[in-house]
Amino acid sequence: MFTKYDEFDLLELFLSEPKSLTDNLDDGEVLYSIENDNGFKLSLYLYTYRLQCDIFLNYNDETIFNTSLNNVTEIKKYNNELKFFIDNQEKILIQFKSPFYIKAL
Repeated sequence: MFTKYDEFDLLELFLSEPKSLTDNLDDGEVLYSIENDNGFKLSLYLYTYRLQCDIFLNYNDETIFNTSLNNVTEIKKYNNELKFFIDNQEKILIQFKSPFYIKAL
């Protein structure tokens, strides 16, 4: 099993290539991050084959929100939003606007 997602969708939302957490992009352990002009930074640590994600929202280098998600079966992009499916049910929504918006569903 693995977390299903479209790499191009994440590139489009995060505006950058993923960074490997292990120096091996093929192992599915990557970091996506984006920072806006207001000092907010959103980071997504993706552990594809462990079905795990860690989400961090920082403001001026201080963590103001973080969560660990388990059993993440899919991540889908809808317009300017990213939806996280846990056990095939939509559970978390991130909106990529200024500032970032994270919501439990």
